[in-house]
Order: sequence, then C-alpha cells, then structure tokens
Amino acid sequence: RPLRNATVSGEGTPAEPPRLSWHAATPAELAFADVAVGASAVRRATLVNGGPAPVTLERVRSNGPSAARFPVEGSCRAGTVLAPGADCEVVLRVAPSAPGALSGWLETIGTGSG
Repeated sequence: RPLRNATVSGEGTPAEPPRLSWHAATPAELAFADVAVGASAVRRATLVNGGPAPVTLERVRSNGPSAARFPVEGSCRAGTVLAPGADCEVVLRVAPSAPGALSGWLETIGTGSG
C-alpha cells in the first residue's frame, strides 16, 4: 500500500502577557484619612484580569516602610486564579499603633498561562 505524506508546519508565537488592572472605580491612591491609634479603617480595590488567558496571583500584599500596619484581606490572595474578565477584591486595612505618618504600597504580581 502506498503511503502519502502530508507536510505540516506551524509557528509558536509568544503568549500575550497577563493584563491585571484595577477596576475603573478603584482610585489611583488608596489614601486613608486620619485614623486614631488603636482604631482601624478599610479601603477596597477591585483587581481585574483584562487579558485573554487565566492569571494566577502570585503575590498580593502591602509593602514599604509601614507594610505591617496595612494588612491585606479579601478574595485576592496568592494562588487565586482569575479567568479572563474575572475580578477579585483587595481589602486594605490600616491599623496605626503609634502617632505619625504611615506609607507603603499595594503589590500585586500575577502570572499568565498561554
């Protein structure tokens, strides 16, 4: 029996990078008003996967000089997988332990599949 060969070809293209972004309603700065020592206050932010592939959150935490005073809560946690178009909520709390200014930033890192 004669065999027929078929030519095959293809090309791998780089996967589109993850596109994590803050929901439009999330302010660019999550500033807190004055909070009394011993009290706490909360700000909420929504993280959105705007890319075409799932994104796994590797890190969601506060960072900087006063990071310990800004605990992070909510549904955005390390290990969370966000499908395309899905979102999760970051709850950032401030809990001053002494008078004075506090500063830091919210760090989010995600890796995509592709």
